[in-house]
Amino acid sequence: MDFPYQPPHALSLPVVIETEKKRVTGRAFAYTSGALVVGVLIYMLTNTFLFYTERPDWIGTLVLAGYGLIFMNVSFVLARRFTGKTALFHLFPYLTAFLLIIPTVVLSELTEKFSFQRSLLILAIVLMASSALGARFGIKKGEVRRAKRQAEKNDPALSTDLKRPHNHISRN
Repeated sequence: MDFPYQPPHALSLPVVIETEKKRVTGRAFAYTSGALVVGVLIYMLTNTFLFYTERPDWIGTLVLAGYGLIFMNVSFVLARRFTGKTALFHLFPYLTAFLLIIPTVVLSELTEKFSFQRSLLILAIVLMASSALGARFGIKKGEVRRAKRQAEKNDPALSTDLKRPHNHISRN
């Protein structure tokens, strides 16, 4: 039984979805390994400031808030980029947020940066909360970017009109 030739644009929907799943799986692997590498890099660049988080005064609070902001920003960027590329695995950025904090927490424990376990627990809770918050905001921003990209793809005239909206004014 011979099947007639079908051009690539006539592929069935399950084949397209399967191809997209493979592409997203590869992207997910890249983002997980990237999150771990960035987590190690953050630890290596900022480990000299970790002992300040144990201070009970405003300096300790400020350093702890700084760590939270760093991890929230990195988690936001990773989530926004991943979610902006695909609609599949929409909760995956929460996993990358968790993987982002693992190197800092584990390496802090292994190198005995903290004199009390409570200080390490507080750091881990702050980092996890800030990373999860960054992932949440990144998911929302990534969905907006993906919708905007799809709208531009569906209506190319709109995207070219918005590039230079006042171009007709400068014509003499």
